Amino acid sequence: EKIKKKLKAVFKRTKFGKDIPMIPTIAAPGGGLLHKDGAKKSSDETDIKQLINTLNRTLTVPKRVTKGAFRFAIDHCFQIKGQGTVMTGTVLEGSVSLNDIIEIPSLGIERKVKSMQMFRKPVKSAKQGDRVGICVTNLDSKLLERGVACAPKNIPTISAAIVSVNKVRLFKGEVRTNAKFHCTVGHSTVMATAHFFGNEIELKSQGDIAKKEKNEKKEKKAAAGGKEEKKKKPKKKVPKKYQRVVYPTSFDKTKEYAWHEQLVTDSVKHPPGSQFALLRFDKPITCAIDSMVVGSKLDVSTDAKLCRIAFSGKMLGALKWSETELEEFKIYKTRERIGTVERLQDDYTLIGKGLFSKETDMTQFIGLKVKLDNGLEGSISSSFGQTGKFKVSFVNPIPEEMIHVQGGKGEGRKSKKQKRTVHSKITLPLKKYVFATDRKRLVQ
Repeated sequence: EKIKKKLKAVFKRTKFGKDIPMIPTIAAPGGGLLHKDGAKKSSDETDIKQLINTLNRTLTVPKRVTKGAFRFAIDHCFQIKGQGTVMTGTVLEGSVSLNDIIEIPSLGIERKVKSMQMFRKPVKSAKQGDRVGICVTNLDSKLLERGVACAPKNIPTISAAIVSVNKVRLFKGEVRTNAKFHCTVGHSTVMATAHFFGNEIELKSQGDIAKKEKNEKKEKKAAAGGKEEKKKKPKKKVPKKYQRVVYPTSFDKTKEYAWHEQLVTDSVKHPPGSQFALLRFDKPITCAIDSMVVGSKLDVSTDAKLCRIAFSGKMLGALKWSETELEEFKIYKTRERIGTVERLQDDYTLIGKGLFSKETDMTQFIGLKVKLDNGLEGSISSSFGQTGKFKVSFVNPIPEEMIHVQGGKGEGRKSKKQKRTVHSKITLPLKKYVFATDRKRLVQ
């Protein structure tokens, strides 16, 4: 029971959950064990039967799909004198039959299937999920140990890819944009430079997330009069942050995405499957377009006793990394210009300064939206004078509680006129598209 309790604590932090079935058993029930009275224990198959029943109740037979292009994962390759070269592995997709033409993309060659065996028995065909040995002729086994075979022209060789990614929870370091990672796709591992992007609002680190959650907890406690409100949580077999990630199956180029300086984990703003990466491989890699990708920091010392797997994900498409192709990705960085209010011209218009220099061409900024500290939104309607000042117009009148009156002292010529103003910053938010060829274009 102690072992079970420890194991449940471990599985609680995984996708399996703490309620995972545990059946204690041994390979030879009753083999050599004695009862307390010294008599030899008789063979008892109860535990084995319980294990079999649990497996039958838990496991489901997968539905094999024979349609689709043939894809075969090769895990071993050897020569048989007088027969040819045998590739052993698992059929990942589709099916294969005798005399079919298959391709080995890494070698750039095509060969005809001469014969096949499954568990030492000759077969005429194999389908998805089958373990099979495929024999072909005119292939040097020394050139191929592990790899992929497929239907001709089914698996391309690519130099870059768009990937839906998720940071590995146990990786303690930062997963930074523009950093290099060892990316494993199938049996191949190559270096790649990663560029991350995703949802618009970014939480920059796990520390920021923890701090946000802590502040929200304090606010709830204060609202309850100093007593923390206790709510019954619905029972979950698997905590949400440990559940299996469901990756999207396609990428929408019509949407806009924010540039991310790094990946984050377990955030409301960044749920699993909402962060992406553009991976540029140091050398071309042969793989299926829907392959799984694992990004690691294998240069970290093994003595450090740290998780070296940084992220995992699913490939959504291949890229050539050309300017025309990259410009289709609407990935942007946000920036702001900050100015101040000088005075009010009327209830709907104010004069601002500090956003531009006197040399700035104001025509490109006309119509852009600005915000005051309280969230009031207006638009730049025109320039004002020759010193970089500008006018901001509002649809509704500026609220009276925001307006402050200054001046009005003295008499005669030396008297100062009253000036109405707003004590607020003027923020001009802008977007800069990372891969745009026209870098000077202003977008909000």
